[in-house]
Amino acid sequence: MRNPLANNTTRSPIGLDVGSKTIKAAQVRAPGVAVQLAAATEFARTGTGVYPDAEEIARIERVLFRQGFTGHAVVLGVPRSAAMFEEIERPPKADGVPVDQIVAAEIARVRKLDPSSIEQAWWEMPSSGRRSSGGTAMALATERSPLVEVVERFEEVGIEVVGAEPVLTALCTAVAARGLGAEPFTVIADVGWASTTLGVMYQGVLVYQRECESCGLSGVVARASTTGRMDPGSAEMLVRDATLRGVSGHASVRRAIDELAGTLVTEIQASLGYASHRYRKDAAGAVLLCGGGASLSVVVDRVNTIGGIETTPLVADRLVTNASDAVSTAPGPTLAAACALAGLDGGGAG
Repeated sequence: MRNPLANNTTRSPIGLDVGSKTIKAAQVRAPGVAVQLAAATEFARTGTGVYPDAEEIARIERVLFRQGFTGHAVVLGVPRSAAMFEEIERPPKADGVPVDQIVAAEIARVRKLDPSSIEQAWWEMPSSGRRSSGGTAMALATERSPLVEVVERFEEVGIEVVGAEPVLTALCTAVAARGLGAEPFTVIADVGWASTTLGVMYQGVLVYQRECESCGLSGVVARASTTGRMDPGSAEMLVRDATLRGVSGHASVRRAIDELAGTLVTEIQASLGYASHRYRKDAAGAVLLCGGGASLSVVVDRVNTIGGIETTPLVADRLVTNASDAVSTAPGPTLAAACALAGLDGGGAG
């Protein structure tokens, strides 16, 4: 059990970001107007599933207690592989038109799922100026059954899941609320282990999302292992060391990271090209890098070569003001901090 004294109005639920290799946790507090990061940590996963199993959840509870997290509530980041995004046409709004049901049915149809088997939400897309009888919406969904199962596992160790928020939408909300975006477009690039998630924001909302399977750190490990003629375990250690230091002293790792950066630049340009065409705006603005790859200086430098784009790592202390001593300047806890902020602002989605 964590300290029950922390169940007060100034502390957020604990934000949890469950990645394929590590788990990140963060908690914020709001003693007044300022929002501070009260605690943050990152630790290796022991499970391999999309969501943690009962044994791993028991370990999460113990780690959070040792690391100074307080309270019994969490906002769970819906993992990237479990979040489904679709741009859909919604019907005109009118009395008696069940828009929510129609949107749920449409995303279920696209994903070949039973509408009753998903949790979903949607929001209006900014107008592109093109004529339409209805409107365009961005819909997101996740399958209900796996989510319900993991919520029950947390409850078994005394943890209440008060919200489930896709990590990308949590980031977009935090970025918009804190004025970290740019005009006309802000790209959020979450460079993770298995893949990179790209999101494009326009007028403060997410208007485009894509998953780049070829842009994960696991690919860097595979390439470095092959070209450097080393076992995958050694290559992974070198890549992880590079994410901590920002650079690598090993030639094969440097080349693999440079290749990742080049592919990422291509993917970002394609995403901006789509948004620029849709909204008839110049593809300029800002790129915010987060995830394990955000600390690699080569990645930041290469993305900065895109014309009209300023690239910066989105670290956790950019999401809070008057940061406490517990704040981390590493990119790791950023997504967990965004989930915690979602809980502070309203308990998360879902």
